[in-house]
Amino acid sequence: KDPMLSVSTVAQSLNISERLVSQAIVSIGDTTFSKYLQSLRMQEAARQLRDTDLELADIALNCGYPAISSFYRNFKNYYHMTPVAYRATMKE
Repeated sequence: KDPMLSVSTVAQSLNISERLVSQAIVSIGDTTFSKYLQSLRMQEAARQLRDTDLELADIALNCGYPAISSFYRNFKNYYHMTPVAYRATMKE
């Protein structure tokens, strides 16, 4: 949910170096922290679109996007369809 989540904030909360956090993400998922975080956020957004009737603005906030425009853009880039189209497809 935290829109300010970053390698730095994770490292600080775990009391380890940013480099160690980044290396752990790469070793587990062969990806960067930002791509991994986006993937988690998009998967959660998709779940909420499928399984709830929440408004897009609420889903955006729940997934760490304070601006609905950035949520909409990221969702469309990730799933190649808008959140509205995704929800409609999943509800059929």
